[in-house]
Amino acid sequence: MHPLWPTAKIMYNKQDNGLIQNWGGGRIWLNPPYSRPLIEQFVKRLAEHGNGIALLFNRCDSKMFQDVIFKKATAMKFLRNRIRFFRPDGTRGDSPGCGSVLIAFGRENAEILRNCSLQGKYVELNNDK
Repeated sequence: MHPLWPTAKIMYNKQDNGLIQNWGGGRIWLNPPYSRPLIEQFVKRLAEHGNGIALLFNRCDSKMFQDVIFKKATAMKFLRNRIRFFRPDGTRGDSPGCGSVLIAFGRENAEILRNCSLQGKYVELNNDK
C-alpha cells in the first residue's frame, strides 16, 4: 500500500511495524494506529523520542493523556473543525466521531503548531521541553 501523499522522507505503514523501526534523531510525524494498546505504545515511543508531532483524537480524560502527554508534551493545538480522512483509493472518508488535537514534543515542533495556519486553540504544556 502506497500513501496518497508523501508526508515524510521515510514512511512506515502497518506492515513495517513502526515500533521496531529505528526512528533516527529527526522529527517524527505520527498518525498512530488508534487501537489499544498500540496507540499508547506509539505515543510513549514518541514522547521518549522527544521530537515530533502526533495527530490524536481529543480524549484528554484518557490515561494516555493524563500519564504521558500532559507530563511530556511541549504543546498542543486543539483543531477547530473535525478533520476528514481519505481512503487509500483517494476518495474522501468520513470525519471521526470526536475532535482532533495535534501534540508537539520539542520546542521546535511547538513553534510549528503555534505558527501553523490550521484553526484551533494552541496551548503550552511544558515550556522546558
